[in-house]
Amino acid sequence: MCVGDDYVILSSEHKVRLGALITLGIVDEPVSLDGCESRAQHYTEIEMTTYDPILRRNVKLVSMFAAKPGENSDNVKKMVQSFDAAVNNVLPKVAGQYNVDNEDVLGRGLDPKSYVGDEGGALWRGLCLVKGEDVKNKTISDFFHFKQDINRNSVYFGDQKSKKEFKSIMMDAYNSPTSLQAVDAEKRLVKLIEKKSTNVKKMNSFKAWWWRRKARWQKWCRTQSSSEASSAEVANAKSLHGSGYRKSLLDVVARAREASADAIQQIAEKAEVIIDDDFALETDENAQQQFKINTKDTHRADKKNQTKQKSKQVKKVKDGHVAKKQKKLFHDKVEEVHMDLLHCDSSMTEFTFKVLDTMGYLEEICIRKESAICSSVWCKKECHHLMWIFHNLFNFDKEQPIMYQSKFTDQQWKQIIEAFPENVPLPKVTCPSEDEQQYTINKRTSKKDAKCATCKKELSEGNIQATTEGPYRTIQKSWIKRTFFFCPRLQCMGKLPRNSFICPYKTGMTLLIETPLTEQQKKEIDLKT
Repeated sequence: MCVGDDYVILSSEHKVRLGALITLGIVDEPVSLDGCESRAQHYTEIEMTTYDPILRRNVKLVSMFAAKPGENSDNVKKMVQSFDAAVNNVLPKVAGQYNVDNEDVLGRGLDPKSYVGDEGGALWRGLCLVKGEDVKNKTISDFFHFKQDINRNSVYFGDQKSKKEFKSIMMDAYNSPTSLQAVDAEKRLVKLIEKKSTNVKKMNSFKAWWWRRKARWQKWCRTQSSSEASSAEVANAKSLHGSGYRKSLLDVVARAREASADAIQQIAEKAEVIIDDDFALETDENAQQQFKINTKDTHRADKKNQTKQKSKQVKKVKDGHVAKKQKKLFHDKVEEVHMDLLHCDSSMTEFTFKVLDTMGYLEEICIRKESAICSSVWCKKECHHLMWIFHNLFNFDKEQPIMYQSKFTDQQWKQIIEAFPENVPLPKVTCPSEDEQQYTINKRTSKKDAKCATCKKELSEGNIQATTEGPYRTIQKSWIKRTFFFCPRLQCMGKLPRNSFICPYKTGMTLLIETPLTEQQKKEIDLKT
């Protein structure tokens, strides 16, 4: 749709047509605006999505890939303007096909009844730059961002009990069948903030934000975010997609009846309060606003019904049982995965290994009877390096529970010792010692550019660089001796490059300086001057 110097905007003819149908009111669906991490490295994705009633799933109307940091109001403005222009071009044609008068909406571009998004910031600012400040009246915050904001602000309560009470109050407000329960939750929240909050001003702003938008996120309120599609159609679409079972109309009606009964019961319990407070229901519209029953749609993530939390039942795992989840982990991370076992030390009390994994990271694994420890930050719960060693060195298979354990019984430890092979196959590569590893700082003379082995910064002819030599694993999984180039600073030289088996630079190691350095450069390498 549009390509700039550091961004690209993508859409399609069908998506632009869907945008025109939303503007004309033929499709009555809200539009979600959000930013996320892009699969494209160094880029952020900003997108507008909606529910397509024909495809019966969420689709991206338009998406923008912008260089990081790209989630700002200027980029949102470019994306919205570009999509609006495309919608305006097809609007007369689409209106003619449906015999709809388009004079009132000409030039508006995408004009849904509501926008769904997070709690504010650059995204809404960019939308306001294109649509005007009145678009704020159409903003709706979805359940995902509602929960996200609760978790972010729970840190402003000092103890765990207060945090749990805060989250409980907010969920009570969100799920209130009538306005009476929402008012009650508000009073409880004010009281909790005054007594327990560590930042009263911040939490009062939080409360004001959400209660100002209560007509857009509470269950009892009338909202433009609910779909015009029939309940039976939506329920059947989800049921067929999930299980192949088509719900009967009776199922749908029964569910709506349960929701209505819940609201009526709440009203009955608060009948005395209503009478005492002289609760006026002057018109039908006023009554509807106070006691509107709005069962949540089933086809969007922000409208899914929240199931009641059941007490967790701890299942006793039988001896010799391996869960499906563990077998899947083995299949994904261990089976037919290539790693290099570079170092091995063994005794009757522990085994120590150094493994260069498939991603090129050198990790150290220590196995003791009391615990097995891996240096990788990704191996907090299940360690695939440990599983790989057990499978490829100790010859345990995926059906043995010992493969997935980090603590061992006396009998299991005896089994591990007996399974350890007499000869451990290691590649013919050795890591130089700190005394043998030599680093050199010089001026780059080659016209061919290189990259720093750790930070990937370009090193061109004439740049100051640091070099060293050592073992390197190629993409064909073979080992060669190569030269590594670094930026002349401790932060780069002191890190181990991926797919290498060298000794990172430490202060005090051999360092040859072949070109004069400035005081700043000496400081970055931590040289004693």
